[in-house]
Amino acid sequence: MPKLITERIIMDGAIEKEINFKYDISVSKDGIFSTMLPKDVSELFANANVDMARNRLYNKGYISGSTIKDVTDAVKSICQEYLSRELVSKTLILKYGIETRAAYCLGNDGEIYPNGRFKEAIVKDDSYANGGYANWKNGTVSMNATSPNNYGILIFVEPLNKLVYKYKSGKIKIEYTQVNHHIT
Repeated sequence: MPKLITERIIMDGAIEKEINFKYDISVSKDGIFSTMLPKDVSELFANANVDMARNRLYNKGYISGSTIKDVTDAVKSICQEYLSRELVSKTLILKYGIETRAAYCLGNDGEIYPNGRFKEAIVKDDSYANGGYANWKNGTVSMNATSPNNYGILIFVEPLNKLVYKYKSGKIKIEYTQVNHHIT
């Protein structure tokens, strides 16, 4: 498709938001006008959860219309959607993980026993001599008596900010960012 014109859009938004980029408008042999937003701009909009069409190569940022004004209006509309992003809430959350580095016996009653020598931990019969066995279970990390690692329970915690944004179209986007404060 031959390039018809180059347009420039400059829009000021809220704090730390400004849009300033150029885009080319082309016309097809069927008279359809189209543009492809610059890759960095389309990635910025996609990260902000702004809907954009895709071209035949599946790249986001494709806009088409029957007139040049349709294309420029669509570009303005997408930019306004991006600039309308409003922070609705900011919450501190704790993302955690628990890792158990131990083996244990699970008895018939569902209780946990530290080893298979407890009478209640034997599953099949009431003693090893009568063919009984212990129902051994591993934690999240497989351990045994010859393991060179320490036994224990590890708990990992990472504080994060949960940011909820709302757009004029009613869409909501949730982002998680790291907390930059050191806990002492």
